[in-house]
Amino acid sequence: MRHIIFLIVIGIYCEGQAQRNAKDYAFINIGFHSVVAGVGAVINKKEGEKTGRTFIKGLLGGAAGGSLMYSGKLLTGNISKENTLGYAWPGKIIYSAGNSIMENAAMNRPVLSQFHMNIGIVRLGYDFTKSKINAKVLPLTTIITAYIATQSKFEAVKSLCSGEIIFSSNKFNSLDLDFRGFTVGNVVVLHSNYAQNYQTIGHEIIHTFQNNDFNFTNAWILTLADKNNFYRTTSKYLYYEFNTLLNQAAYWLQYRNDDGYYSNVFESEAAAFTHTFRNVSSGN
Repeated sequence: MRHIIFLIVIGIYCEGQAQRNAKDYAFINIGFHSVVAGVGAVINKKEGEKTGRTFIKGLLGGAAGGSLMYSGKLLTGNISKENTLGYAWPGKIIYSAGNSIMENAAMNRPVLSQFHMNIGIVRLGYDFTKSKINAKVLPLTTIITAYIATQSKFEAVKSLCSGEIIFSSNKFNSLDLDFRGFTVGNVVVLHSNYAQNYQTIGHEIIHTFQNNDFNFTNAWILTLADKNNFYRTTSKYLYYEFNTLLNQAAYWLQYRNDDGYYSNVFESEAAAFTHTFRNVSSGN
C-alpha cells in the first residue's frame, strides 16, 4: 500500500510538466506537500492516535509548509530578473522555514517544533522544544562536492552570497551540447562562460530547492531505518539524503521524456520561476 501511495504522490509532482507560469506551480507545491506530509504523519502516528485526524493534521501542516516553500522559490526567482544574489538568502530562509514545517508535519510532530537549513555540506537545525542547536554532515553532498571540486573552480563569493555550494567549469561539456549549468543534489555547477549569468544561477538554485522538496522521503522511512543499529548510531552525526536519491531518479525519468526539454517538470518549474525558458533540445 505504501508503494502505491508513493507512486501516486510522485505522479502529482510530475503532472505539472505543462505549466509555464510561476503562479501555476503554487498548486503543485502546496498540493504535493500537503499529501506527502499527511501520509508521513500517518506513517509516524503514535499509538492511540486516529488515522483520519492525524492525516488531516499532517495535510494542513504540509499545505502551510508548501506555501512558504513556493514563496521562497518565487523570491529566489528575482535573482534572475534583477541580476543580483541579494534575493538568495531571503529566498533560502523562507523556503527552509516552509520545508521545516512540511517535514515536521510529515514526522507527526508540532509544525513549529524544529527548523533546519542546509548550508554547504552541513544541515543546521534548531529544536525549539529543547532550545538546542544541532548540526549534521550531509554525506552524499560531501561526496558530490569532493568529486566536482577535482574538475571545477569553487565560486567562493557566490557560495557565501547564496548559501549554496557553487562551482564553475568547462569540463562537463560532454554531458550536454547546450550545457550552461547543472545541479546534483545540493551542488551547483555553472559553465565557465555562464558563471556571471544570473539567469543560470537563479535557475540552478531553484534546482537545489527541488532536491529538498523530497525531504518527506526521510520522514517516511525513518520508522524502518531507525530499527537498524548502524543507522541509529551514525544518524546522530550524519543526515542521510534519501531525498537526493529520489529526486535524481525522478529527474532522470522525466529527462528521458521525448516530449521536449520542458516536459521535464523540474526544468519547467525552474524556468517558470526564473523566466529562463529558451529553445533547447537539452540541458540547463
